[in-house]
Amino acid sequence: STTPITLSIDGKVADISPAPELLEITGSFAHYVWGNSPYLTNVDGGNPNLYEGILDMYKPAESTAESAEFKITYKNQTAWFSTPTASTASPYVFNIEGNGDNMKIPFGLYYWNVEWNPIEGKGVATATEMVSVNLIGMVEGTEWSQDFALASNGAGLYSGEYAINGEFKVRFHEADFTDETAWKYSIGNAGTADVTVGEATACRWNGGNFKVAEGKYLVEVNLAVTPATITLTAK
Repeated sequence: STTPITLSIDGKVADISPAPELLEITGSFAHYVWGNSPYLTNVDGGNPNLYEGILDMYKPAESTAESAEFKITYKNQTAWFSTPTASTASPYVFNIEGNGDNMKIPFGLYYWNVEWNPIEGKGVATATEMVSVNLIGMVEGTEWSQDFALASNGAGLYSGEYAINGEFKVRFHEADFTDETAWKYSIGNAGTADVTVGEATACRWNGGNFKVAEGKYLVEVNLAVTPATITLTAK
């Protein structure tokens, strides 16, 4: 009887988007502790149901827990999904659907791969433990032939001082990585290759190469935020 027409729906509201832009991992780990959630994004043009990313699920300083607890959630935690059963060794595989108990995983740094079918309300979440965070590219005169490890400073922060003379990326390795998997896990630029020295630059899963003028830099990678950032400071 009014213009424009209005619609009211009684009942529980849930985000049932057929193509959510991101999936969150909400839980008790890092500095999140069931608050703001880090998220995974869809960056594979061939699979609209695939969400990926690196999450540092480190143990909070005040925590007495033996493992991180979490659930998969839609944006702004509008819908929650989990299943407590998982494989017992990395990669950890969870079959997710519905509102089950919290899922658990050892505290650590992980590559997350979640294939989620929003129509069926089912999915598979796989976490592969990463054992190193590295710089690779035109670094220390190696021309992409060698990784340079970044030291863990705790709380999701990694750093190292290196000479860079052009393009580079950040890549991660699982235990016992091979030449076949060496480029499986990396972050790069989110659209702009040039890095502004002294400013945090957003990273993108499997993004392009970063680029900076020749020089020696303190390289700092922050995996405690989403998206992750990289900051270069001239030395």
